[in-house]
Amino acid sequence: MSQSPWRCPECGALWEPLPPGATAVPRPEPQRPRISRNGVIVMLSIAAGAVCLVAAAISTEAFTIAMCAVILVALIYSYRLNSRE
Repeated sequence: MSQSPWRCPECGALWEPLPPGATAVPRPEPQRPRISRNGVIVMLSIAAGAVCLVAAAISTEAFTIAMCAVILVALIYSYRLNSRE
């Protein structure tokens, strides 16, 4: 392969050749581990339990609000999971 510049006969653009190292095959990116649906559910359940325990320590009203929020998040999450399938 020639390392001299090349001119296009149609448009006259001047093309420089690539350096020898630029044509190497790129390495594939390593696969990142994905979190499964069950892992997400477990993490959300642990976080919801912690929120409810803290809210129960504060007051009954805070616990009630926390439980309503946990139920709302669970409903939204289940709706989103079912709408993807």
